Amino acid sequence: MATGNSISRLLINLVTGKTSNRVHSILDSTSPSDSPFSIPLSHLQLPKISFTFAISHISILEKGSLANIDKLSAEMKNKKKGHNIKDTTGGDAVVQNLSPSKVLLSHLICGIGLASSFWLATNVYSINLIDNPASTLRLIWLIEVPVVILLYSLFRKDMNQSSYLKAVARGLLGLLVGAVFHALGAILLGAPVGTQYFLRTLNWSLLMSTFTFVPAASVYGSSWVDWHRIFAHAKPIGSIDYMICLPAHGAVIGGWFGAWPMPLDWERTWQEWPICVTYGAIIGYLVGMFASFCCVVFHVSSQHVKGD
Repeated sequence: MATGNSISRLLINLVTGKTSNRVHSILDSTSPSDSPFSIPLSHLQLPKISFTFAISHISILEKGSLANIDKLSAEMKNKKKGHNIKDTTGGDAVVQNLSPSKVLLSHLICGIGLASSFWLATNVYSINLIDNPASTLRLIWLIEVPVVILLYSLFRKDMNQSSYLKAVARGLLGLLVGAVFHALGAILLGAPVGTQYFLRTLNWSLLMSTFTFVPAASVYGSSWVDWHRIFAHAKPIGSIDYMICLPAHGAVIGGWFGAWPMPLDWERTWQEWPICVTYGAIIGYLVGMFASFCCVVFHVSSQHVKGD
């Protein structure tokens, strides 16, 4: 800002002629007078700068200074709002941080979606997961999918380059891809195959995809680096990473623990595929959401301590 003001004053002096007089006096004092071919340098005609040229350069300098001020103020506003977006990994990964209150609100919305689906299944449609597993699973993911996609699309990584509708479309595509992945994985791990289990496996895989693939697809899109970092290495570096990573891993681990009673000879109805697996996945998903909120609170508090 100070450099811009100094150059502006110099240009104004050039226009008014003040600087030209000073330059002439300096040149006269330094010119060799004893030379037979010496010519007073003040007689030389210095190029004149037009008034329009000077004013245009002054406006450019002022605009550049104002642009820096606007950029700094925008960063300060983002920090106050809790959307602190900064590069902490050397330039490739962009860390997008939300305040703990917004993380808690997002998890509450997803939890309310799950609770409302169970309430509708019991009180409106008179079905439950034990007696009507396929119908209940279909109702759960039909209610939860719009909630998750519309919510996590707000936190898309490439917010300046990708629109909200594009993030929603990516979430729908992630739902289908994740359903295929979970269905094949369940069959490879021993899930029963047959026409009577087809709808159960289909609706269960769509629900698991809602817990795992849909949030990541809405936020990261096709960024293989982020997918690999979250699901292969489980290394979240921001609050949104925690929101995606921990609930997804919790759902998978919970479903794995929920499958343990299936081979036992207790002859209970809830041991059938995929009832106990679904209960375990939902419990793990809820535990993962709580754990992610705690990690975000700890992450933000540690950042404040380092800043102080």
